[in-house]
Order: sequence, then structure tokens, then C-alpha cells
Amino acid sequence: MGKLLQFKKGDASQDNLITAHPMEFRRARWSSTNFIQMRKSLSERYEKEFDSKLQNTTIPPHFVLNMGLEYTISALFYYRNSPEVMKEVYFLAGMVDLLINKVCPILRTDLIRGLYNKVFELRNKLNIFWVGPINQVLLPIEPDFYDESRYRASLHGLKNLKDLYAFLMEESQEMFLILCKEYVFYCPNPKGD
Repeated sequence: MGKLLQFKKGDASQDNLITAHPMEFRRARWSSTNFIQMRKSLSERYEKEFDSKLQNTTIPPHFVLNMGLEYTISALFYYRNSPEVMKEVYFLAGMVDLLINKVCPILRTDLIRGLYNKVFELRNKLNIFWVGPINQVLLPIEPDFYDESRYRASLHGLKNLKDLYAFLMEESQEMFLILCKEYVFYCPNPKGD
């Protein structure tokens, strides 16, 4: 009756881990009202320094996800336990990005109506809405990992919506896999505790 259960102290770098797969989400250890995107190698170094209680632990270089990016990452976080739905979210983000940031000749025709219909259909299905000033919806990926100029150039050779959807699906899947493999996402933590 008087036994005490001994619990092993876990690895401190795991105490802020929310999910490890498919995307790694962590609770920020510093005060932040935005999601933060950081290279995994930098995050691992930061977590080790934090674990060893170094007094001068500084936050490594990172991207602050705002100006439209917060809606994309919030949706990915919401569906973090459903990898297939996360891929759909990123496909939708790719279509929205095409409408606001990219040039695609076939969308200068009445085919743009089909893309708008697809965006609204997926947006309602996934319950994702981008509002306010939006500069970017696709999460940043450094050129070491993804060639955006090749992506932009490829858009000019597409002939119909079927090719466009196939291309966007393939590219959004590739971007999603890179984000899962190369980056860690720190969730907002206004108090910083």
C-alpha cells in the first residue's frame, strides 16, 4: 500500500513536442504570438542547448508565419493527425497561391472559373478561410530544398485544367514532404513559459 511509483524523467527536449509526424510541431519555449518555422538542424541544436540549461540560449534563424501564412499553418496544425487531409490543405494552398501570386496563361481564359469553383469546394470541405491582407499562403521553403523558379516556369507550359490540377497536386505534395522532412513548427506561446 505504501509503494511509490517512480517515473523516469523524460528527455527535456520532448517536453514541448506536440507531434513528431508527419509534421513536427512543438510549443515555443519563448514568447510568441505567431507560428514559427525553423530548420530541423537548427531546432535540434536549440533544443540541446535549452536542455543543457545554457544561459545564453538564443533563438536560431527562423520564419515568422504571418500575412496569410498563419491560416495555412493553423489548418495544417488542426489536421495534424490526418496526413492525407494535410496534403489536401496544402493542395488548396497551392491553388490559392496560384490565384494571388503566380502567372499562369490558361487562367487568363474562362478556365479560371473552374479553378475558383474547385478552391471554394475544397475551402468549404476543409473549413479553411484566408482573410485580411494576404501576401503568401505557401509556407517558405529555402532554395536549398526547392526550386521555385522551376515551378513558376513550369506553369507556363500547362494547356488545360486537368494538367494544371495534376501539376499542382504533384508540386504541393513535394513541397509538403520537404516541409515535413526539413522543418519544425513552433506553436504560438504568448506567455513564453
